[in-house]
Amino acid sequence: MTRALAASAVAAAVTLLALAACSGTDGAGGTVSVREWVEDSCDAALAWRRDLDEAGLDVRRDLIAAETPASARTTLQGFLSDAEARTDQLLGELEEAGVPEGARGRAVARALRAGFEDARDVFADMERAADDLPLDDLGSFRAEVARISERLDMRIEAIRNPFLAVSDRYGSEGGLGQAVRETASCRAFARGD
Repeated sequence: MTRALAASAVAAAVTLLALAACSGTDGAGGTVSVREWVEDSCDAALAWRRDLDEAGLDVRRDLIAAETPASARTTLQGFLSDAEARTDQLLGELEEAGVPEGARGRAVARALRAGFEDARDVFADMERAADDLPLDDLGSFRAEVARISERLDMRIEAIRNPFLAVSDRYGSEGGLGQAVRETASCRAFARGD
């Protein structure tokens, strides 16, 4: 596989990692303090982001080593499928984090989950798009990977950092904004650590 082909495929996968800056319940874990909810939610999201970052490094290496468009497509599809599954796991963890105290706690939790649900849907959509990558012509393959990457970029732009979005909208709810600003894992998530 040529370096240019690997770079094209990597661009699509790398762009997916930017989803960690997305938006996202209604928790099964019951009502908890705002601070506890923020800490649990940010801890779970940061672990998710780090897992995707690590998987992204692995997929880059594997894409560079791929010898054909078919093997590159399989690698990309595997990454996207794994990212979708890991995002489902995160959604379960956010559900377990519960609902923050307050009159609008349920709405806050739903808003956070919504962004991560959007991320999961993007991974699924891009995996389906990868199914249609042409395998018989290297130029067509590269062009289609570039189109997938562009579509992905546009969808990512529409998704904001979930904690910032929730904090912007509900920041005055029981000290939510302050808890987000003071929680180390929230700050690390926002910085991309």
